[in-house]
Amino acid sequence: MLVLLLLAAGRSGLAAAPSSALDSLKTLARRPALPDTARVRLYASICRQLAKTDLDSARRYGERALQLARRLGFKLGEAQACNNLASAHYYSNDYEGAQKLFEQTLRAARQARSQLLIGHAYLGLGSVARGLGNEEGAFAYYQQARTAYAACQPPNVRGLVLVLHNIANHYLDEEKTSKAAPLVRQALALSRPLDDVTMKARLLNLLGLVQADQGGEGPGRRLEAALPDLAHRAGAALAQRAGADPASGRRGPAAGTGGVPTDQVPLARASGRVLAEDVEAACS
Repeated sequence: MLVLLLLAAGRSGLAAAPSSALDSLKTLARRPALPDTARVRLYASICRQLAKTDLDSARRYGERALQLARRLGFKLGEAQACNNLASAHYYSNDYEGAQKLFEQTLRAARQARSQLLIGHAYLGLGSVARGLGNEEGAFAYYQQARTAYAACQPPNVRGLVLVLHNIANHYLDEEKTSKAAPLVRQALALSRPLDDVTMKARLLNLLGLVQADQGGEGPGRRLEAALPDLAHRAGAALAQRAGADPASGRRGPAAGTGGVPTDQVPLARASGRVLAEDVEAACS
């Protein structure tokens, strides 16, 4: 599975943003006294939140952000808007539209001198290239994304992990297991401090595939059969965190509203501990 980075997504984005959070962003964006640059960022953020759940709305907000940023000459905001709008096109399988927007992201990011957004653009272009069957082009884009994330001050660890994940996937598809293995282990080592159990589950899944191909034993092989359930619990953990509302004192959405049923919360917490232990074992 390819992983595409949505700007400012602190986690892997399996769970949609709670409607209350989206409503708050929309309300804030309508404030007359809000600086226009802040409005650009808000529109881009709303686009990101909606990219996997409501593509039409995501595109509308992305277009608003992009038009306003260009009118202001706000290159950083333009790059942010293009990136998130490109992601919305990607998730609707509009690869050509996504490619054009990621190319625009790259141009604006260079003008804004943002290594982070340059990395996002190359990562997106790599994923689009794979979607179009251009494996060689995808690999080249991923390497450029890796360089850009490493050039961030400090280096952007999440971006590096995502790139290593996708390059390892590329090698596995090419049946070059020996090249994939060190990248998966490197990504696991880098992911240790990240609060992203779903990414760690994906990496452990790749490690299981690598070790299965190599005929070896170890944590990856042992997890292969258990990972579907583990990944489900990891998703529950993310949904629980995304749904938390400190202001109201609620721990998350109630069952039946798209949130995590309360009886799954202990499982979600347990999965986080299991993943942490298995990541340590896989890197040792």
